[in-house]
Amino acid sequence: MATLPLSLNPAGFVPLVDHRAEWPMASQQENGRLRIVLRTGRDQVAAAGVVWADRYEQGGGPDRAGLGRPPWLERACEHSGRDAQWDYWEAELELPTGRFAYWLWVLPGGAQSGLPAGGQVPASASRAGVWWVGDSGLARARHVVWPFEWPHQLAGESPAVPDWARGAFFYQIFVDRFFNGDPANDPPGTLPWPQDTSQPVPKGAGLFYGGDLAGVIQKLPYLAGLGVDAIYLTPIFRSPSNHKYDTEDYLDVDPAFGTQDLLADLTAQAHRHGIRVILDLVFNHSGDRFFAFRNLLEQGAASPYREWYFPGNLPVSQAPPNYETFANAVVTMPKLNTANPEVRRYLVGVVRRWLQIADVDGFRLDVANEVARELWREVLESARRVKPDVFIVGEIWHRAASWLRGDMFHSVMNYPWRAPVLDFFARGSIGPTELWERLESIRFTYAPPVTEALVNLLGSHDTPRFLRLAGGELWRLEMATLFQFAYPGVAQVYYGDEVAMDGGGDPDCRRPMNWSPGRDGQSMLQLVRDLGQWRRRYPALRTGGVELAAVDDVAEAFAFWRVPRLPGVARDQRGAGADSGTRTGGSERCLVVVNRGMRPWQAPVPEITGAGLRVTERLATGELEVSDRAAVVGPRSAAILAIGR
Repeated sequence: MATLPLSLNPAGFVPLVDHRAEWPMASQQENGRLRIVLRTGRDQVAAAGVVWADRYEQGGGPDRAGLGRPPWLERACEHSGRDAQWDYWEAELELPTGRFAYWLWVLPGGAQSGLPAGGQVPASASRAGVWWVGDSGLARARHVVWPFEWPHQLAGESPAVPDWARGAFFYQIFVDRFFNGDPANDPPGTLPWPQDTSQPVPKGAGLFYGGDLAGVIQKLPYLAGLGVDAIYLTPIFRSPSNHKYDTEDYLDVDPAFGTQDLLADLTAQAHRHGIRVILDLVFNHSGDRFFAFRNLLEQGAASPYREWYFPGNLPVSQAPPNYETFANAVVTMPKLNTANPEVRRYLVGVVRRWLQIADVDGFRLDVANEVARELWREVLESARRVKPDVFIVGEIWHRAASWLRGDMFHSVMNYPWRAPVLDFFARGSIGPTELWERLESIRFTYAPPVTEALVNLLGSHDTPRFLRLAGGELWRLEMATLFQFAYPGVAQVYYGDEVAMDGGGDPDCRRPMNWSPGRDGQSMLQLVRDLGQWRRRYPALRTGGVELAAVDDVAEAFAFWRVPRLPGVARDQRGAGADSGTRTGGSERCLVVVNRGMRPWQAPVPEITGAGLRVTERLATGELEVSDRAAVVGPRSAAILAIGR
């Protein structure tokens, strides 16, 4: 979004306005539809709309003087969210040719008590007092500004996301610490699997516990029972470390984990369980035992791989390193020059190899924001040729819209989502209004297909466990996990969080898996199983829209709807008590209620059921009472209600 500047002129106040346009559901390649997202300074605008037509109609398109007008169409924009600074408006436009020209209009005015819903402000309303927004700026008259133009739908520029990944349940496995299925391949000095996983893990990248691919295979029934859609394995390729982010050989599975044939067997068996397999690729840097870096060390200026790295001078020295590395002088991780075409060809070949010989389903790309973007474009193009529904996730810790426009990644690790979720659920340092506003700011950064595929995580191999950050309070982990599964995006569980494992920063967050959890762990495990099944059962929780229903900062509680995207269901039909189109199985809408406070909270929703609808199923982390017109959630509890016929 490119913001039009706030200003004052003799005509009066000019609202702060910007917008973006995108194809609404690129994964379905629906021609002739365009989604407009308009944002305006919070409480500056009371209504908004859009006027559009084919830019080539009437012999050459719209005229600045208003001559030769094409047959313009009009629609009011729908107010669909807000954060601390912005109100967000949306409209979907239809045009068979896909060649859009359009203006936006905004009506200044306060909106302290909520903005009008779409359709309540007809596009034919009086234009007195509105500002017209076009490509050349803002004006009081439409003909003064040139319209925005979206010349033609180009599928290659759309953020297409594989349907299977949208709203999926991912499970991250740090392989050495998950399960030892084959002791015969244990490295020398492998430590025994601890009976007590509450003890911290010793430091040292050379300490092994024997987890391997055979162990993952043996636990596939366990993962299927959780409702997992995909497993994400941290690196499995030959490397001297337990984490294997210092790759020695990209073309071979580490012997401590198994073989390439065993990897192929893992993916085949996972697929039979309905589970996909995502591999971790480390292309920002190699290990210092990688053949190209070894050659550079040995031959210096004569090495054919001199341009594969960033040596400060030659010969290369490792004590201290005189070459660029991952992070700060990590000797064992020399940074690859991914702008070099030879490096890119080699790495693209790695991607193709594992898709072809192991039938994996996607990749998580390490340190993705420090790699040449051209490599990611080549990776995506090549991977799609082998497997059209491949799923590619970048590790980027900040907002990443420029990587998610359809030419590089499908998704990223959504650490910006994790930050406010931790602040609300784990630390209790913010209230529900601030939580929702921060999440809305993130949600409106991306197109809907991308939002539905962002990998929302509570923890990972790089972070302290959620339970540690929550001070060991299980109710916080339970509430956060329910919220994670109820909110749009991929819900990714880090191994062991489903049994309430504790752990500090790296490497303590990488403790061996607890396969004999106590009472709290069993309770948490059942909750995750239930949530996994709910995600499979209710499309609203996977790809449905999200709407805030109520928020109460004093009570520290809030509620929101997840609404299935069904043909012919207008927004004003989605509210409680309306016939929201729940005519077929799986089309229920879901009400999510979160109460962090110390007292029971009744969600102030006018009515939960009506017009023949009822609560068909419920799931709660604590106390819950439901009637036809109220949902009361107990203290420090959260719940999901499925509402249908």
